[in-house]
Amino acid sequence: MAQSTINRSWTFVIIWIVHIIIYYFIWGNIDNLMHNYYSKWDFFFDESVSRSLSSPIVGLLGFYDGFPFFVVVPILAMLVLISTLMKTRWQLAYFISCIGCYLGMYLYNAYIDKNTNLYQSGIGELSLNHIFLIIPALTVTMLINWVVFKNKYQLIKTI
Repeated sequence: MAQSTINRSWTFVIIWIVHIIIYYFIWGNIDNLMHNYYSKWDFFFDESVSRSLSSPIVGLLGFYDGFPFFVVVPILAMLVLISTLMKTRWQLAYFISCIGCYLGMYLYNAYIDKNTNLYQSGIGELSLNHIFLIIPALTVTMLINWVVFKNKYQLIKTI
C-alpha cells in the first residue's frame, strides 16, 4: 500500500513539473515570436534564445500570468479533486483544474483590464489578448501530458 502512495505522489509531482516546463516554454516562445515579428528582431538573436530558454523561470515568477507562482492554484485544485471526487480519474482532474484555473485567471485579468494592447505593430496598435497565448500553450501542454502520462493514468485507474 505504501508503494502505491509513493508512486502516486511522485507521479503527481512529475505531472506538474512537466506542465510548468512545457506550458511556460510554449508561452515564452509565442511571446518571443510576437515581439520579434513586430520589432523586426531575428528569432535566433542571443537575447531571443535566452528569453526562450528562461521562459519557465520567468513564467513561474509571474511575468506571463500577472500573478507570481500562479501554477500553485491549479496544482491545489487538482490535489483537492483527486483527494475528494476523482480519486482514480487523475487525467480528468488535471484537465478540469487547468482549464478552470487558467480560464479564471484570464477572466480576472480581463476584468481588471490587464490583457489588452500587448504588442505594438508598425501600422498601428495591435490589440492581442493573453487568451491568444493561453489557448495554444495550454492545448499543447495538455496533449503532451496526455501522451506522456497515459500509462500512469491508466495504472492509477486500476489501483
